[in-house]
Amino acid sequence: MKLIVGIGNPGEEYRDTRHNIGWKVIDLLKDRCKSSFKRSTLAVWSKARLAGEDVILIKPLTFVNASGKAVNFFFSNYSAGIEDIIVIHDDLDLELGTVRIKKGGGDGGHNGLKSIISSLHSRDFLRIRVGIGKPSQKTSQKTSQNNSVVDHVLSSFDDEEKECAENASKRASEAVCSILAEGEVKAMNHYNKRKTEENIR
Repeated sequence: MKLIVGIGNPGEEYRDTRHNIGWKVIDLLKDRCKSSFKRSTLAVWSKARLAGEDVILIKPLTFVNASGKAVNFFFSNYSAGIEDIIVIHDDLDLELGTVRIKKGGGDGGHNGLKSIISSLHSRDFLRIRVGIGKPSQKTSQKTSQNNSVVDHVLSSFDDEEKECAENASKRASEAVCSILAEGEVKAMNHYNKRKTEENIR
């Protein structure tokens, strides 16, 4: 059983924020599988069949900073291994629209990843990083660095960015399917190529 986790915050006010792009990808995968969500205290989730694999699609309801609590519940109750977990998350260090696959590593300052690493006592799970870009220089100059980052990840994409963000979400959902169908090495070779056109697709 593969656990596919999209990091995000519950609540209508967060639905279209940059921090919730992981949830957007899970929604696309759910539609692709034609499955339906169930709701528990920890997560909105769905058992499905995707690219020939049994999967559980998970949107934690614990807020980003406590994502690990929900992930650990499914990890413990479905006898999954660390190698069976794929986490989809927003990434400040990638340009808007960029999608990359990474195995292991630190949390990169992302509190959702920090929580998952702490709860699982492992950092060796796969991540699909979806670029949301850094705060603009104007924003950074007006506020402290920490506040500008928080404001940025909790902001919605503006009209000029929406198409790029939607394309990145679709590409990230395709990356999940590629990992399941072809394995992580082939998927990484494909999605981690630096393509100048990917940010405008």
